[in-house]
Amino acid sequence: MQPYPVAGNRVVQRWRHTITFEWERGPFSASLSNTFSSSYEDQNSAINTDDGSVAAPNHVSSYTLWDLSAASQASRALRIRAGVQNMFDRSPPFSNQAYHFLSGYDPTYTDPRGRRF
Repeated sequence: MQPYPVAGNRVVQRWRHTITFEWERGPFSASLSNTFSSSYEDQNSAINTDDGSVAAPNHVSSYTLWDLSAASQASRALRIRAGVQNMFDRSPPFSNQAYHFLSGYDPTYTDPRGRRF
């Protein structure tokens, strides 16, 4: 697999998207969103402080999240909305990046917070 280009200290992914599907009927509405980032070859810049060696090459898996929300128009002035982000509680893929104080994943591309309501 070809490594993807690196811009400064960031990987440039081949594909990223966010797509949202919305439905509305009378006072009710719903929204389903998908966020996707394609896989890439890691930057492999982490250094073992014991012996100075560079971390072993790593392939970062693709990452997809699904979010769902629903709303009801209670009155002209009040709309009630509830939702869940990261419905399937997807953890970020492992990355051995060393540019951020967080390790184990790349915080510029992923969200470690898990499912939330």
